[in-house]
Amino acid sequence: MRILLVEDSNTMAAVMEAHLVSFGHDVTRAENGKIAQEKFSAFPHDLVLMDIRMPVMDGFEATRQIRAFEAKLRWAWTPVIFLTATDTVETLVLAIESGGDDLMVKGLPVAALNAKMKAMERIANQRKGLLAAQQAAETARQQTAAALHDLREAQTQLIQAEKMASLGQLITNVAHEINSPIGAIKSSGVNIADALDAILTGMPALFQRLDAPALTLFLSLISHANSPGPAISTREERAMAKLATRELAEADIPDAGRIAGILVQLNVNSRIEQYLLLLRHREREEILKTALAIAVIISSTRSIGTAVDRVSKIIFALNSLSLIDHAGEMSDANLHDGLESVLTLYSNQIKQRTDLVRQYQAVPPLRCLSKELNQVWINLIHNALQAMPENGTLTIGLKRAGNYIVVSVGDTGCGIPENIRGQIFDAFFTTRPTGEGSGLGLDIVRRIVDKHKGRIDFQSTVGVGTTFSVYLPLEQAETVAPAPGIEALDAMFGVDAGSFVAPPINLPMEPPIPTSAASGSSPRGVSQAALQAMRLAFLTEAPRLLVAVRRGLDAGDAPAIALAAHSLKGSAGYFDAFKLKELCHQVEAAADATDLLLVGSQFSALALAVDAAVARAANDQQQAAC
Repeated sequence: MRILLVEDSNTMAAVMEAHLVSFGHDVTRAENGKIAQEKFSAFPHDLVLMDIRMPVMDGFEATRQIRAFEAKLRWAWTPVIFLTATDTVETLVLAIESGGDDLMVKGLPVAALNAKMKAMERIANQRKGLLAAQQAAETARQQTAAALHDLREAQTQLIQAEKMASLGQLITNVAHEINSPIGAIKSSGVNIADALDAILTGMPALFQRLDAPALTLFLSLISHANSPGPAISTREERAMAKLATRELAEADIPDAGRIAGILVQLNVNSRIEQYLLLLRHREREEILKTALAIAVIISSTRSIGTAVDRVSKIIFALNSLSLIDHAGEMSDANLHDGLESVLTLYSNQIKQRTDLVRQYQAVPPLRCLSKELNQVWINLIHNALQAMPENGTLTIGLKRAGNYIVVSVGDTGCGIPENIRGQIFDAFFTTRPTGEGSGLGLDIVRRIVDKHKGRIDFQSTVGVGTTFSVYLPLEQAETVAPAPGIEALDAMFGVDAGSFVAPPINLPMEPPIPTSAASGSSPRGVSQAALQAMRLAFLTEAPRLLVAVRRGLDAGDAPAIALAAHSLKGSAGYFDAFKLKELCHQVEAAADATDLLLVGSQFSALALAVDAAVARAANDQQQAAC
């Protein structure tokens, strides 16, 4: 393990270096914070042991500069352990808020020092493996991006050959299919890095605070979290959480609803009795948080493997093309209006060589994805017109049949031969000459109809004509999945984040009010009553503002992200939360630059920082009430 040892005392540095070298580590020494920052910038290290009080630049400032350097180059977070002679709460708070991860008392016994370095070495090895996986994922992304570029050119040729607005959606569709696994790889890599950061911060200290029985149970909990469980729907997950909540409440476990959600994610909701000791332990929150972070690493690693397999399949074949309604929301639509809009597109062609027969009946509005259904009508009408010679008849029908609305498109063309009727909905199957069609039209139609839980039939007689009939159910089961990340916020804050509507962002935005050195004291010039109101506002609005950032990221709304991050930073200004404010500043800057990829990579860290700040504010509020 490569260690950067920063210590201004030559005697102390020499003793520690000798011990670390004897343990098998590669040690680089620095006499002060400035030299340490320069050496860290020149070459990455696995661990930094940082003295606090040093000439030229102290340890806190050096750590801040190291963190800024990591953020600029997008390096992974390097653990920083401060060396101190006084292991106090105040020193620990200052260390963490300057970007450090832990404290270590100088003069630690050799055996204890060796044990701590072994633990850090295990974490460093895991970190290297995860970084290698991220680099492999990035290489796959670049290769896929090149393939996507080539694929888009091929799709452009298809669009020109098809001469239809429907095929204009192919680029978006294929891009969506490829970007989904790429996004999964990127998201999983970010989740792994963030979860590892949480583990590095809390696990060493947690292991020291757990007694033998609790530690054994904790390792068993990790083992269960590592066991792959069956895939479950959101509805099943909620049902499990309700049962677990009831069982936890009967066992007098506080905050049962939130804890139940975490246990479901850890795959131990059916083993609550086995882990009651941990659930009643004074370190419960840190235990669950660490276990959940490990579970995230495990599940994210599996997700990367699945996503890479998916990318390989997409590159070599276009078997999953689909039209996507990016809004993802169904609305009431008048199918009569949609049909007439499509017929208008073909009015000139119909007038020249086709008789149009409308057989419309009054039908109620249909809850549907209207833009996608219009694509169905475009493809069917286009095929009907191409199938007919001059003086043909195009018949458009609209009626209600029981609980269905039926739209029919009939032609008096040549009909469909018996031997190919089973293939007409297959992707890329076409009877047209090369260059005149891609064979994707009816495949797209079938997929859209399936999405609406409907069906499509056809009747054809060779030499007479063909009629396609689309059956759409009047009662659509609209289930729009919540935006990615919202369920995780729900579990983190113990609230129904998915139901939040982004609130008006009206928290104070002026610079932070200076705080006194004493922990938990009021900002100068602010009464305890005012500070209590500020904390209450922060506890109420911080999760909502975080959800607003998440929703803005999902919608690609950079201004909304910047405003929410700015407000969150302003609300955090009343508390000594350096890391949260710095992350808010970074997210706001990235949003102002419309770098949504960078915002996405920082969101998990922002969520963890908000969680820590909310916990601290809640604790301060409780102490103030006492």
